Amino acid sequence: MSNWRLKSWDRGDRHWFKWSFKQLVAWILSISILYISFSAVIYQQWQIQATVNDNTHLNADEEQSKTSRTQDWMLLERIRGAVRAAGGLPGSRLSDLKMKEWEEQHSCKGRDPLLALWSKKENRSTDRATRRAMTRLLEEYSNLHRICTQGGNMSYVMDLYNQRENGTSKCKFLVVEFGVYGLGNRMLWLVSAYMYALLTQRVLLLDGRDTIHHILCDPFPEGTFWNPDQILPPEGLRRFSALSRPTRDGLQMPVLESLFPRRDPLTHLLRQIVHPVDPIWERVQVVQNMHFRNAKRVLGMQVRFRDGGGMYDSLNSVVNKKITDCALELDLIPSNAFNFKYLKDIEQNGGRPVVIFIASLQKGLVNHFREYYAPILEWQKQKGEEVVKVIQLSHYGFQPFHLDGDFQAFAELLMLSLVDEIFTSPLSTFGYVAQAYGGLRPLLIEFDPRRNTNCQRGQSSDGCYQQGVSKCTCPSEPELDRKPVIEILPYLQPCQDTEGLQLVPPSDV
Repeated sequence: MSNWRLKSWDRGDRHWFKWSFKQLVAWILSISILYISFSAVIYQQWQIQATVNDNTHLNADEEQSKTSRTQDWMLLERIRGAVRAAGGLPGSRLSDLKMKEWEEQHSCKGRDPLLALWSKKENRSTDRATRRAMTRLLEEYSNLHRICTQGGNMSYVMDLYNQRENGTSKCKFLVVEFGVYGLGNRMLWLVSAYMYALLTQRVLLLDGRDTIHHILCDPFPEGTFWNPDQILPPEGLRRFSALSRPTRDGLQMPVLESLFPRRDPLTHLLRQIVHPVDPIWERVQVVQNMHFRNAKRVLGMQVRFRDGGGMYDSLNSVVNKKITDCALELDLIPSNAFNFKYLKDIEQNGGRPVVIFIASLQKGLVNHFREYYAPILEWQKQKGEEVVKVIQLSHYGFQPFHLDGDFQAFAELLMLSLVDEIFTSPLSTFGYVAQAYGGLRPLLIEFDPRRNTNCQRGQSSDGCYQQGVSKCTCPSEPELDRKPVIEILPYLQPCQDTEGLQLVPPSDV
């Protein structure tokens, strides 16, 4: 498990407790009365607008309940409140001219095409109400980001930190520091931190010393995602307030449940803020246009041997056979028999091949398929016809921890998200992120040679939260204390590939 750290600081924490009890009560009552009065007016206007939007855009089966809309609105209002506290105007946006200038300076060409490619795939539709709600939250959160970072002015951020000493700081921040981990882990931490930042109205900053700084677009117009080393040195990071561990907040649960009725938060969060820089998108685009676009079917096979050479040497042949048998059983790949059926497939496919795209650190699987299909591949070369294509772009042999490795890993992860069926390896966070991006329920490869099964269909496109707590710890609520989590929240189920919990769509509970 990771040792990543969240650091947060709040305005006025040194002088808060110098208030007298009467002052504190009077302040709370005054603010409460103003908030309730203001909220009633805003809520009426919001309900009217929400009703218009729902009648215009939503079908009956897509409408969220009134309670869900209220929860979304409450979170939006909390973010707007943080904008006001920071001296900003809720709902304000950049002018068209400024937005155009910002986009020209921060090019992110893959953002819209990737969303379009994901939406074209059948059975990939995510809840449109969720997308609209998340868009509203992002727009207001970007407003908060812009105000509190002053367009990426980290000197201003440090001034806010210094103001914390006398209780005049206007903003709260969340700083994410990454350790030496693979791309999948870091992306999971990033979107988890973003969700926490939304729920607690904190400005999210990522450690600019990590290579992830170079592979992601900045999602906040005229704000910043990054905490550059030259502005906040390592010692500055360590003093960027005391560590504040996220705690269980029962008030957040209804918000999360209403935002993600299909229990697919990872898909929405990744697609919203984790976009590739242009050089990575160009790699994806080449493969999409050259190999994926005209394929009859694209299979993605993500194979990871966790302990390197030893596991690979002992299990490579077993895993290759299980993958092949699984794909044949499900009629996902053609047989290697060069016979009449093969020629019939050519005629029926009209030159559209089945593409097998492999993402792995080793060459074992690609060599296996090239040997398996050797007669057919040779015939295809001679005739210029294609029924099957086998592709692998890289094979480092070990997990790289450098910028070039991250570039290629992110490109291949996105390519995996664009396939029709994805095979994933147990315990692989890289696989979790790829399936979530694509909204895909994976085929989980069985690595254990003692088991007769070759693969099993995943219960969710969301990843496994490895080693998640199995029982509640709620001493103040005896009826919940020590009770199994899955009995309280039925949409959390045991993972299929390891110990942990996984979000499962309500229809499958």
